[in-house]
Amino acid sequence: MLKHTLALVGLSLIILSANAALIDRGGGMIYDDQLKITWLQNANYAAKQYKDTDGREGSENGKMTWEDARDWAKNLSYEDYNDWRLPEAKLMNSDRYCRANDGSCDMGYNNTTGELGHMFYNNLEYLGSVDVNGKALESGYGVQKDVKNVASVSIENLQSGPYWLRDKHHSGSVAWKFRTDIGWQGISNMSLKHYSWAVRAGDVQPVPVPEAAWLFGMGLISLVGMKRGYR
Repeated sequence: MLKHTLALVGLSLIILSANAALIDRGGGMIYDDQLKITWLQNANYAAKQYKDTDGREGSENGKMTWEDARDWAKNLSYEDYNDWRLPEAKLMNSDRYCRANDGSCDMGYNNTTGELGHMFYNNLEYLGSVDVNGKALESGYGVQKDVKNVASVSIENLQSGPYWLRDKHHSGSVAWKFRTDIGWQGISNMSLKHYSWAVRAGDVQPVPVPEAAWLFGMGLISLVGMKRGYR
């Protein structure tokens, strides 16, 4: 009976997430099954950390310099995982100047090659302030609290503004960023303070199924039993 319950609950969860790019693993962690990476569900966890630890960890508003953000993610321990980092830009042409609106360059709009760009444009289906043809949008772009996106899970505290990326720029004291307010990937001086969103490579172990899911599984078994009884 227990094995059947586990199997049915597992099957139901698989069905619910079969077509999802983002999967809620519980415990505040979200898995991207396309990029094979796990995000913190809280996109401004550093601010929560600051509040929870009376200022000993994190940042009051979540903003940090690039070096502080890099070290914060590197030293973060969450749910027994300690290999967190900043999202990667996955640079395509960083050795030369390239700027475009169609996502073909590291700098510009509609870039879905990077991990945060992929989250913004593909998973959350937000719009940049400039479309692929270079047309500027008057409204409806960036992080919109009143816009219902297609994400299968809830992303918490995603801020409207620049987020640091893991990559340094080749020119010196600047690093890559992604602006969720306009969908732009570009560079900033590393001394400026931006938001940070922690991510790690690979999947995580799902948090144990809550009691409600067990009851759901038992309900499925009851329905199966009733169906057999009517035969």
